[in-house]
Amino acid sequence: MASPGASSLSSEIVVWRFAGAATWHAALFCVVCPLWATLAPMGAGTMVQRLCALWFTLSGITGTLFLAALQLLVLYTHLLNLSPCEAAPLHVPSLGLHSSSWPSALLSRVLLRGRSLQDLTHTAALLAATSFTAATTIYTVPSLHGTRVPTSLAFSSSYGLCLGCTYTLMHLSRCCNVLAYPTIHRHRAYQLRQRLPGCLLAGARVALTALLVALALGHRCPGGVAGLVTHWAAAALAAAGWLLGSAALEVVMTEPLRLERGAAWREPASACMELLAGGQGCMQELALQELCALAEGQTPSAFSARAAVFADDTGRTGWSPMAGFLLAEARDWAVAASAAAAPPSTVAPTTGRAPPRQWNAVPLSGALGLRSVSRAADLAAWTVRAKYQRLAFCVRALSALAAASRGQDRYGVVLMADPVLGDVVVGLLAVVIAAQQYAKAATLQASRPSALGSALRRLVELAGQPAHVSLQQGDGCAAAVEDLTRGCATRLVLAFGPSLRTALKTAKLKPAAGTSTELTALLSSLLAFE
Repeated sequence: MASPGASSLSSEIVVWRFAGAATWHAALFCVVCPLWATLAPMGAGTMVQRLCALWFTLSGITGTLFLAALQLLVLYTHLLNLSPCEAAPLHVPSLGLHSSSWPSALLSRVLLRGRSLQDLTHTAALLAATSFTAATTIYTVPSLHGTRVPTSLAFSSSYGLCLGCTYTLMHLSRCCNVLAYPTIHRHRAYQLRQRLPGCLLAGARVALTALLVALALGHRCPGGVAGLVTHWAAAALAAAGWLLGSAALEVVMTEPLRLERGAAWREPASACMELLAGGQGCMQELALQELCALAEGQTPSAFSARAAVFADDTGRTGWSPMAGFLLAEARDWAVAASAAAAPPSTVAPTTGRAPPRQWNAVPLSGALGLRSVSRAADLAAWTVRAKYQRLAFCVRALSALAAASRGQDRYGVVLMADPVLGDVVVGLLAVVIAAQQYAKAATLQASRPSALGSALRRLVELAGQPAHVSLQQGDGCAAAVEDLTRGCATRLVLAFGPSLRTALKTAKLKPAAGTSTELTALLSSLLAFE
């Protein structure tokens, strides 16, 4: 249960960041809407006349502000559907549903996201908001821009419903509601300017796909070809506004908290711990991002924050809860990733021995005869891909705090309070070994993609939104985790040197992946800078 302090801080962060995203989105939309009217072939008069009619007349200004207000409704539903990571895959072996099958991905990301009624309600709210906004925009924009093409409320409603369903399906199935934290944070204006052309192009593609769906369902568009172009241009404006709002919300929500600048929080590390202990949704990732910046920073505020972590000689209020949380996250990731490399414990009922396995045979199961994937391998693939950013924040913050203790830990808290330095070394090395084990298992289990799946993937990318950056291959994410964790372990090697061998022998935690011999050999290679 979230503490009152964490709840108030989380609410304040969400409110102010939503206000910032709404401001940027409204400003961009109010600029894009008149420019879209001048470029789209759906208005009467010259481009200059249409631009002046929208910017310098009361009806044009009122109509633009009304459309921007409708876009804010969709922006709020985008906020409700934000997620820190991809939804867990649906695993039903009898039907062949696993993380690599598109029916499982569609069900888990759209209909069964979060496996709760609240998430289903948020999905329905996004569908309702996009459908209503699309129908209203398609019906009002042609008359607002002075076109002579007739409009129909029935066709606008049906086309708006198709557009809302298409956008919601693509937005959630392509994991565009998942926050992606950039490595280098640039100004909001630069990031939004960089994403603006892609949002306009994707909005046009989504509107065209929805128009084809509406026509395939038997809905007739008034006005012939000119009516089709006019309604498509209005729908593309609505979809582009949604994509701009989603981009603005992601840019603002992934910015660092910078708690050291707040006068009410004199100890940013304690504020991060409150968010980690009681934060929900994306608040824990924001707290981990801030904690990582404080642990690796070289500013005076970062030095004072690290000094507060090591101020308690018992470690109960600083090092122990913070390092324990980070180490538990790394350990859970290593356990899930290494489970994919464990051989299945299948025993023949007659002989009592395991049946011989053919290395190049793909096991099948279920009544449909589809490819069989174990639950452990399914969970490992999802953990490696979806938990990458969270694990990156954890190992970076953990290694940076442990390395900073070399010069800032006056009481020897890291050497005496749990988790001790040896436990940190074991946790980091276990992550490296787990990543190696998963990469080997994923390479052995990889199969050639089907022609139907490849064609369907190309069709979705051509007809709608591009895939989110979090939808990467598991072996690539495992290689990135291995490189990152090796660098974090090298940071400890540079700080403590050969004394890490003694710390590894005195560790209290058992490795989550690998054996003690493998950990010792890996540490020796790091000490030799191999």
